[in-house]
Amino acid sequence: MKVIILLALSFGLFAKVPATSLVTDKIQFDDDLNFKNMVKAIDRHLVYFNNSKYMHVKFKLAGTQYKREDLKKSLVEFKKLVNKALACSKVLDKSDCMLSFSESINDKFSIYKPIPNKDEVGFDKKMSRFTAYYSPSLKGSRVKTQVYKHPIYKKPLKSADQGYTREQIEFEGKLANKSLELFYVKESLLDIWLLHVEGGGLIEEEIPGETSKLHYLSYNGTNKKKFSMLSRYMLDNGMLTEDNRSVRAQREYIENNPEQEREIISSCKSYVYFKTTKSEPLGVKNIPLTMNRSLASDNDLFNEYGFISFIKINKDDSIEKSSPDLNLSRFFINQDTGGSINGAARGDLYMGYGDDAKFYANNLHALGNQYLIILKK
Repeated sequence: MKVIILLALSFGLFAKVPATSLVTDKIQFDDDLNFKNMVKAIDRHLVYFNNSKYMHVKFKLAGTQYKREDLKKSLVEFKKLVNKALACSKVLDKSDCMLSFSESINDKFSIYKPIPNKDEVGFDKKMSRFTAYYSPSLKGSRVKTQVYKHPIYKKPLKSADQGYTREQIEFEGKLANKSLELFYVKESLLDIWLLHVEGGGLIEEEIPGETSKLHYLSYNGTNKKKFSMLSRYMLDNGMLTEDNRSVRAQREYIENNPEQEREIISSCKSYVYFKTTKSEPLGVKNIPLTMNRSLASDNDLFNEYGFISFIKINKDDSIEKSSPDLNLSRFFINQDTGGSINGAARGDLYMGYGDDAKFYANNLHALGNQYLIILKK
């Protein structure tokens, strides 16, 4: 019976992908980072594909049926073209190399666009909606002190401990003193919530008398409670305005009204558990995320991973008027998901670490064109 089930999964299972339209016009492909980290992202995904037993899982794009094996072949061919373009740019003008690269993509790959549902922001323009996320850096200690007082928890082994709400964990200490604390951090509860939103981060462990040590934090499950945005709660309760709902505004309000911190933080019942990893935070299938190259999508609508996406965002397509002008022309691979990512034509772009990554995460909220490319049948 087990063999029959495995065969059914391998040969009969269809993955969920959004409705798409076939693009027949030629697209001008370019990469504003000159493919930095692209090969790394490809290789990380190929490790997963090379160890997968289910390469015959099927999916359809605009009526054409593909298999997971086709995604692997697409990544292998795309890597060849990227390396060819990089080698070319060492001896020829970059624009000429990118023109040849773009021609090869149009010639060898079929190109599809996700179709937004009627309730999505980009429906009228037939465009995808994009935001960005990053890995926050926090300062931590293995020992609780007056400075390092807020715990980061690993996932409890006991099911009875896994389902506590954020309020019960942060304010009632339901998980305290159970050997579940990975670190104590000096940042605020709002910063911990933001770490949960991002799903991964970096801890700079302060060790007295020694050089600080860096640790990656990766997502390791949740309490399975509904996730909600603090900004939404604060707006609904008159703490913020639609014109001023940024993270900075949230932070300033909590700092100026500390008696309401518990109410605000507890409004999000969801809680994220972490684990330490040697690589950057892990996305789906334990694939390490790659700075400026990994893309998170809605797992309920798009649960097949390894698609190459070309994303083009024009600064004129910003959704929020207060957002700064941001342009982007870049290739990504969908390797992650998240509870706040909803929509068929929806992407959250992983920007990595540092101030630039934080800037994108706090400011990018725009419509853009997303093209899924896969080797022609």
